[in-house]
Amino acid sequence: MDTIESVPLQSAVGLITLQGVKGVGRVAITKLLASYETIGAVLAAPADELKRCVNEKQRSALQDNPEILGRAFDDALRQSDMADEHGYRMLSQYDAAYPTRLRDIPNAPSVLIVSGPIEAVDASVGFVGSDQPSEWGQYASFKMAEALAEKGWGVVSGMEEGCQVAAHRAAMSQRVPTVAVIPEGVDRLSWKRRDYAAAVLDAGGVIVTEQLFGSYADPSATIRRNRLISGLSLATFFIQGKMSPGLNDDDSIHAVRYAIQQKRPIFVPAIPSREIEDPRNETAINLARLTAEDLSLLWDARDDLKAALLSIGSDTVADPVAGKKDYPALLEFLDQLLIDDMGRSQTPVAEEPDHESIDAPLGMTA
Repeated sequence: MDTIESVPLQSAVGLITLQGVKGVGRVAITKLLASYETIGAVLAAPADELKRCVNEKQRSALQDNPEILGRAFDDALRQSDMADEHGYRMLSQYDAAYPTRLRDIPNAPSVLIVSGPIEAVDASVGFVGSDQPSEWGQYASFKMAEALAEKGWGVVSGMEEGCQVAAHRAAMSQRVPTVAVIPEGVDRLSWKRRDYAAAVLDAGGVIVTEQLFGSYADPSATIRRNRLISGLSLATFFIQGKMSPGLNDDDSIHAVRYAIQQKRPIFVPAIPSREIEDPRNETAINLARLTAEDLSLLWDARDDLKAALLSIGSDTVADPVAGKKDYPALLEFLDQLLIDDMGRSQTPVAEEPDHESIDAPLGMTA
């Protein structure tokens, strides 16, 4: 990859370059990916031909102002260099190593920045919950993750304090790799979270982010990170948290929202009678008790979430796990999910995946 002209559009550097050109958005990039293989082919295309993919302003930014595209290319190369320096790699949505399970979700990230064996996500489930759980909530998260890890199931979470860190520690105690999805650039991790990340990697696990180097976490990025947690997981376990999936509420409920939209199974702990009055358990109780239609009304759900809930109809959204007696059936269910998922992943990556599902890395000004 010596020159900008030789860069494949479907590579991580190619995608980040296009997304770094101001005014060239997702729709235009979708059309360019469908029509050209390299940046050089875009630069050499006749203007009239290129305007089938982009408008005149976008065409001019790509073809008439080499400094604009050059800056975007330099920025993409800096991202690649920083990934190398930190021991990470950048995966394009078109790369064979990009997790098939994640590629299938709506608005899948176009580029992931990853360290560790990404195949560790194969037999993994998501664990989400409050960063301020009750003593019982933290215990429940640890014990559920431990029981699954004893049978080889890993944990995917956001590596947040409370329920999520408890689940990571449980899996690592059984020497099972875990996957942490972070909402910031790798170089912007706090010292404490950097220590957590090092522990995950030292235990053979994986750190994943869609945020480019230099990007800080913000509320929107933190919420959107949850679609990766549920998207990488065969099922999502919700332990404790607030009920309403509003922007200012507990972040963990958004993983449930995304799991619903992605049609992934959801499990909650069966709440013992002594813990029912704790408001942190309201979500788990309602997910297992209310029908999806009732939840749609309770959450005032709209658009894709409403459609996903109404498609479930009169069934509940989550299944409660009461304890040891439920684990044989749960593990049998998860094992079958894995068999089915592995069968799907054997299908070759299409030359023309669903470009509309491509989402720009956060931190770009595309």
